[in-house]
Amino acid sequence: MFHSLRAFVPLRLIGLIAGLFIAYAPSGQAQLPLELDSERRSIQGTIECSPEALRLPDGREWADRYPLARALELAAPGCVIRLRPGQYGQLGIGFDSRQDWNAKGAGGVAGNPVIVDGFNQAQLVPGGASDTIGVHGGVESGHIRFQNLQIEAGTRAGVLFYERPPEQAHRGYEFHDCTIDGKWDHATKSGPHDSKWGVLGHALADFVFAGVRGRAVVKNIRHEHAFYLQNPRGDLTIENVDGHQVGRTFLQITARESQGPAGRGLITVRGCEVADIGLSDWDNHKGGSAFTFAGRLPHCTIVVSGNTYRAGFNSKLTHLKPPGRSYGTGALVAWDGTEKIGNGALVLQDNDFEFAESCGDRPVVKIGACEIVRIGPGNRFVSGSSFPALDVDPTRPGSSELEYLPNAAVTLLAGNTFEGGVRRRGEELSDSDLAEWIAKAEQERAAQPDPTDKE
Repeated sequence: MFHSLRAFVPLRLIGLIAGLFIAYAPSGQAQLPLELDSERRSIQGTIECSPEALRLPDGREWADRYPLARALELAAPGCVIRLRPGQYGQLGIGFDSRQDWNAKGAGGVAGNPVIVDGFNQAQLVPGGASDTIGVHGGVESGHIRFQNLQIEAGTRAGVLFYERPPEQAHRGYEFHDCTIDGKWDHATKSGPHDSKWGVLGHALADFVFAGVRGRAVVKNIRHEHAFYLQNPRGDLTIENVDGHQVGRTFLQITARESQGPAGRGLITVRGCEVADIGLSDWDNHKGGSAFTFAGRLPHCTIVVSGNTYRAGFNSKLTHLKPPGRSYGTGALVAWDGTEKIGNGALVLQDNDFEFAESCGDRPVVKIGACEIVRIGPGNRFVSGSSFPALDVDPTRPGSSELEYLPNAAVTLLAGNTFEGGVRRRGEELSDSDLAEWIAKAEQERAAQPDPTDKE
């Protein structure tokens, strides 16, 4: 079993033993030993890393300040990089730079990624950097799976994917059973640094952040979102993630025209357990709804299934509210984000969203600007205030004017629970109104299957 190289020999002698005669690369000028430069992206099998050094499958060893970056430069598709316990510094991927923390040209291929495994004992820390993991794309990279890692968010993000030109995307990045911790205690308003995002992702395709063998976690983000995903260029999956104590939303997806093409792909949000978002004092503790889909996603099917949201049940947090106003915001909103284009299909099923009594300052679920909406079965939406549990095609206060672009088609199926009522186009619906709406939807569904059923 590989241990820290200190167990074998002092670091100054590692190069001699390995036959490489190389110790640390000078800070800011990362490079592989000359003997290995021709082996970029060719190493198969397992590369072992400690926080100070790495060892290849054939036994060659050497010290490096950023061993994970060097391992990613060497790893061929299918290679496994094993991280021993300890703290690893910031990681850049795909910058056209020789900075020692940057891996140039790293990655696998579709169906055969490079795997980085932390065995729940390795921690990536920012070390003063704004982002703990930064993926640029100036040098081609993709299809890397991080698993069982603890990631401490930097002052900007735990993981950041940079904007790319319209014809490019960050493809095949996956995070399995990982934790991102911003280290901010909202109850006491204290922490080691000002984390802003858990994941800020531009131009993602085939992106996964999921609990696979257990639960993934994003927590204690001070200022903004756990996930802020912009201009998706392929499928996104957020699954079995626990998210709590976040400054703004748990998940916001949008595709602003100023930042790239309209969004496309299947967006799956499944099995997430979320509580207490919108806590940032930057927004006066009113930082958006937990699940937010904010326009210009016309080529997307958004499936939100089997998630929970709770607000107002943690007494240590309920003091975080503006004077004279309620604690909490909303659970889910789909809107146009003030763009001229709305969203594609939105499917809500088997979700359980609940606000404590006197909590919430807007409808629990608020839906506009979608081509197709299917609600149910199996949802339970519980309002803690005078706002309805469900508001479809909401209107502006005191007006019959729609607040967002209109939905084109809305199907309400049987088997949902709405505690707090349902409003549509500004009108409160009675039980008989709901029954009529459901009956009509079920008849139409039987005559012509809903196109979202395949999802």
